[in-house]
Order: sequence, then C-alpha cells, then structure tokens
Amino acid sequence: IGSAAGWRIENDRLIITDAAGATMLVFEVEEPVPIAGTSWTLLSLAGENGTMMPVLADATVTATFSADGSLGGNAGCNHYAADYTVDGANLNIRPTTQTEMYCMEPEGIMAQEDRYFVLIADVTTYRVEGDRLILMDSTGADILVFEKTVPAPDLPLVGTDWVLDGYRTDGD
Repeated sequence: IGSAAGWRIENDRLIITDAAGATMLVFEVEEPVPIAGTSWTLLSLAGENGTMMPVLADATVTATFSADGSLGGNAGCNHYAADYTVDGANLNIRPTTQTEMYCMEPEGIMAQEDRYFVLIADVTTYRVEGDRLILMDSTGADILVFEKTVPAPDLPLVGTDWVLDGYRTDGD
C-alpha cells in the first residue's frame, strides 16, 4: 500500500494502482452481515453525553431480530416489540410498544430502560464485528453495542428440572 499511486472504481470494486497504473490491490464492497434470525444481549449504550456506558449489573437487555421483520426483547424490566426493515446497512426500527411495569432493582434500571428506548428509536445503521452488533445513529456514532446470544438448547419436557416462573390465581 506504501507504493500506491492511484485508484479507480470499476464494477463496484476499488482498484489501487502503482505509478505505472498496474493493479496492486482490489477491494469489493462488503455486504452487511444479515441480522434477521439473530438474538443479542446488550453490553453498552451511549449516555446523554455520548460516552458508552456498560449495562447495569444484574440487568439483561435483549434484542431478537426475527426473519419476519419483527424485533422483540427485554429492556431490563419491560418487554418490547417493534417492526424493523433492513436495506444494506440501513436499519429502520419503527416505534416500540412495551409493557408498563416498574422495577425497583437493580437501582437505575428504569433510567437505563428509558435511555435504551430513546436510543433504539435513533438507530439508522448497523454493523456486525465478529460476535458484536453495533447500532449507530444518523451521525454514524455507536449508540448500542450487543453481543450475540448463544441459543439455549431445546430442553425435553421429561428429564429436565423446571422451576415455577409464575402463576395466576384469578381462575382464568
């Protein structure tokens, strides 16, 4: 690359040339990694000053991009859903709907969740770097960083220890 003297674009390829015009390097446009059918866990989010902050300890924020164009997950306290579209690296997430619970713990969870919903509404593009999904705003700033979720194995009904997660007492 140190002896590169010129460049040109042909058929969506960037061609780097030497002083004699001979081709030295050829680059192709990298297609974004598809996100449909993937699940992610939030690692960090942009604070109001733009500085990335880690997710609160004992709080799990998730995002699942279904193949049908729906996005859903848990924002730490509340579950949410939205529709999304992808065009290249452009990502449009429509306004979310969410449950309306209030959680006291961990401390700061509701402020973090409010910030998450503000940021997810600002997403315009994305990139995937290894096992990380980075969502960016219209200025190209990273605003949400996720780690790929390892899918849980399908557990059999028989031979698996189950713990009661919830129940209803209203008779319905």
